[in-house]
Amino acid sequence: MSRDLTRGGRLSPGPPFGTATRRVVALVAAVAAAMAGCALLTGGPGPATDVDEVQLAGARSPGCVRLLVLSDLSGSMADHAGTRTAALGRILDWAPRNLRPDDELAVIAYAGSADLVLPTTPVADFAGAALPPARLAEPDGTRLDDVVRVVSELPATTCRTTMLFLSDGVLTEEPLADVDEVLGAAGVASVATVVPQGVEMPDAWRALFPYGTEAEVADRQPGRLAVAVAEVLAEATGQEVRRVEP
Repeated sequence: MSRDLTRGGRLSPGPPFGTATRRVVALVAAVAAAMAGCALLTGGPGPATDVDEVQLAGARSPGCVRLLVLSDLSGSMADHAGTRTAALGRILDWAPRNLRPDDELAVIAYAGSADLVLPTTPVADFAGAALPPARLAEPDGTRLDDVVRVVSELPATTCRTTMLFLSDGVLTEEPLADVDEVLGAAGVASVATVVPQGVEMPDAWRALFPYGTEAEVADRQPGRLAVAVAEVLAEATGQEVRRVEP
């Protein structure tokens, strides 16, 4: 069962990812704290309901980060598409105030095929950026093979790369056996999945990414989903999310 962000919880690190040492994103506990208005937002007036209420704080790790957002557009996730689009729009506005100019974001939409909706874009180029609609060659089904291909073809980077799935984890076809190898070669260091609250995460998804983390965010709340994305970025930069002081 997926973790409930209103209750908190922590996932322990899983086995190494590929041939490099991997750091598991501590997403569940961090987002739980942000939404519960406790550890990360100590003294705040309650849970953060939008990403503009929070900021990245604390010493930052020296390297740049690349966040790959994988947006599931399959039939089982179709009702959540508007929430995700709105949340990512908030992140595009929020990121320049909290990330470095050389940090990067890319958005890949997928179902039976994958589409690079937003190519890897430095934060310095976010001004006026908007997400165009996805153009999927195969809109039916949910397959990861094309996602893995798109990720493997992204420009090489020295940035720490994190994959964030906005998905229910339901697949209609098993992915290739060498997913870890291909993603490792692409420099992916960690994987996280955020699902709509109340959605049961399939065991097959957990078996595919046993080193990853998962968390729930209430549906139709793009502000809170954006906070969850900010938490993933905070883990990648070695910082934490704190409420913006009035």
